[in-house]
Amino acid sequence: MEGPGVMSEATPPRVLVVDDDRLLLDGLRRQLHGTFELATALGGYEGLDVLRAAGQGDAFAVVLSDYKMPRMDGASFLASVRVVAPDATRMLLTGKADLKGVASVVNQGGVFRFLMKPVSRDVLTEALRAGVEQHYLVTAERELLEQTRLGILRPLNVRLQRVGGELPPATSPPSPSSAPPWIPPTR
Repeated sequence: MEGPGVMSEATPPRVLVVDDDRLLLDGLRRQLHGTFELATALGGYEGLDVLRAAGQGDAFAVVLSDYKMPRMDGASFLASVRVVAPDATRMLLTGKADLKGVASVVNQGGVFRFLMKPVSRDVLTEALRAGVEQHYLVTAERELLEQTRLGILRPLNVRLQRVGGELPPATSPPSPSSAPPWIPPTR
């Protein structure tokens, strides 16, 4: 995977688009071919199956979902994506401007961007690129925090092991012979 801000031409970022309209998915696949490695799913349940099958090693940078879908709407789907693929940037695409519903999706699913249908190829491409950038920032921050944590803990563990070898076990009281000699105070 490329670092933050860098999108490799050799390996386009992975994007999952979920909608209940097969024709829309086919059109998006044609429009975005070559710019992103695009996977599609018909509805939320299929989308979750795709995410689970991909696992962490082949994670998607962005998950774009329609809002109005039968069986599982975009709010429920993106809330589930937040659990199944927490590092994926979640985006919403809808043709209906239901503000209460959109607020629900934003709050439950942690949506990064909201797009209205119809959306032009340029606007969609730019939004997806911003979503990929957000994904890179989130994963880079997590990796940096993990490296920092390990960098702090390693020397501490070495020091504790060194000290632990010099101290008697914590379960037995110190013996009188192990107490430091008494030194009178100096004036």
